[in-house]
Amino acid sequence: DVFTSAKHIHDLWLQKIYRAQLSAFSTASSIILLNIFSLNLQEVDYMLARLKITALMHIGISVFSVITLGILSPWLLIPVIAFVVVTLVYNLYV
Repeated sequence: DVFTSAKHIHDLWLQKIYRAQLSAFSTASSIILLNIFSLNLQEVDYMLARLKITALMHIGISVFSVITLGILSPWLLIPVIAFVVVTLVYNLYV
């Protein structure tokens, strides 16, 4: 869900801001800092939804391509299966 992802990013960002050294914020007023962070968070919220749509489109295109390959020539699925297995093993152990 985009809302929970955005909330998680906001919470993580606030935790890092709270842990920052005070000297970084002593030269700027709190209103200026609030404006900067709110603009950045708006950008994150906007991009998060767009990236989710883009990722779903790429996943759909990949699934459609694999299904088409399987229908046209099942032998072409062997490299796809090998790639998926190698990717899963790599993500688990590296």
